[in-house]
Amino acid sequence: MIAFSLSAVLMFVLTGGKEKIRSAVEKSSSDLNREMGVYGKSMLLYSTASWVNNAIDRYFILFLLGSVQNGLYGVAYKIPAILTTVQRIFAMAWQMSAVKEYKGDDREEFFSKMYRSYQTVLVTGCAVIILFLKIIATIMFRKDFFNAWILVPPLLISVVFGALEGFLGSIALAFKDGRSMGIATGVGAGFNIILNYIWIRDMGSFGAACATFVSYFIMFALAFIFVRRHVKLKVFILRDVIAYGLLIAESVLVIRNTGNFFYWNAGIVFILICLYLNEIRNIFIKGTEMIKRRAR
Repeated sequence: MIAFSLSAVLMFVLTGGKEKIRSAVEKSSSDLNREMGVYGKSMLLYSTASWVNNAIDRYFILFLLGSVQNGLYGVAYKIPAILTTVQRIFAMAWQMSAVKEYKGDDREEFFSKMYRSYQTVLVTGCAVIILFLKIIATIMFRKDFFNAWILVPPLLISVVFGALEGFLGSIALAFKDGRSMGIATGVGAGFNIILNYIWIRDMGSFGAACATFVSYFIMFALAFIFVRRHVKLKVFILRDVIAYGLLIAESVLVIRNTGNFFYWNAGIVFILICLYLNEIRNIFIKGTEMIKRRAR
């Protein structure tokens, strides 16, 4: 708390915060204040519901199953954090791009390309991590916590849907439509609470992981519908549904420890790469061009 507080004070001083606040107050208008008030209220629901989705499963596990299972659940999050790290790097850059490009004439094409590229990285990255899940768990988890690996697949897929929902949320917020994202996130949080209570009693901490997965999918689906009011994203829905189904199938194979599941899952990864081959090729070409430009 002290570290964050000192950082905030330092940024306030170095950026001339006092003068900027005085200037903003002097230039404020009733219309601007009303617009910011409406936007701020919708963001309250969005931020609160986001916190609920990120934290509520831990509290349910703590109260219903105890601290040992809560610790096991926390350990399971270490592997999804690999995908989350990649997602956050992109998300920070994307939020700026969404605000800059939302009024452009080619915004639909731009947003669509970025969405497909982002989705490709998330889906294929998730599939590869699930493929090598037990090997990664052997390296990252201590012996007493190794069984936490079974919680990872649904949590990994929830990261995919959570990241895509965040991507769509950036577009909606660029159009100052915080209300839609507040509704999408609020509905997801409601399902998360209900499903956590029901499924944790039936399936233990694995029920919490499944509840998180379902709630994030609901948020993503609603966000996709709401964003279409502003931008008609050009996506391949059938391909995406097949890809999500393959991720679930891959998870089921590894969780049930199906015979030769590694080879089956390797086949699924290969199919996913084929499905997203065009996007993978474009990402590789763009990355190569960027490296060449920086090398000059």
